[in-house]
Amino acid sequence: MDKPMLDLTQHANQEFYAFIGRVSLLLVEYNVDAITAATFVREIAAAGGSALTLEQARDIACNYVDIAPGGLPRDQRFVLSETPTE
Repeated sequence: MDKPMLDLTQHANQEFYAFIGRVSLLLVEYNVDAITAATFVREIAAAGGSALTLEQARDIACNYVDIAPGGLPRDQRFVLSETPTE
């Protein structure tokens, strides 16, 4: 099976990928099962992948994590809430 090639010379939407990475890491940090974490990434890919806007990705992520309310500038409003579990 061939591995996909990541072309680092392509200009990627850094905010989008940072957001997807933060949601994925948050799911792992809170011991969400691997199937749910993979389902989140697959749902993002099926919905259009990197062609999605941050707002569209945020709408999908809301099914998996709680997102802190807005009120921050547009480029900083996608901060994920991190509710500690005890």
